[in-house]
Amino acid sequence: MTSASGLRVLSIALGVFLIFMGLEKVGWLMDSSLLVGRLQEWRESAPPMARWYLDTIALPGAPVFARLVLVGELAAGAALVCGIKVRLAASVSLLMVLNFPLRERRAVSLQLPHQRLRAAGIGRTAGARDRRRHEAAFQPLE
Repeated sequence: MTSASGLRVLSIALGVFLIFMGLEKVGWLMDSSLLVGRLQEWRESAPPMARWYLDTIALPGAPVFARLVLVGELAAGAALVCGIKVRLAASVSLLMVLNFPLRERRAVSLQLPHQRLRAAGIGRTAGARDRRRHEAAFQPLE
């Protein structure tokens, strides 16, 4: 499989995913209170950054966003599946996907995987053990 065909398969898979995500939100077209209720539910347990996002952007704009999200997911999904304006559809999809961490009460982290492991306390003992092994290997012979 060439890289172009691999990207095409990825484009189709992402398009199908977006279409199904959009179909779950068809009710939002006529009733934006479904989105408002979900956002208020998330707001109760959201950390400060996500709460700010919900209070200043998502909740005030919910009637517009309810329709935009539905149309955006269906249109971007259809464009990715059909291969029409793929770069534009992929850009729109990226913006929608970047909203997932905020929506799910998680901040976006730009840490590398090894930094995340250290922050979680994983890998500290292995580093110390490896350092002791390294130091022992280079001890002068008596």
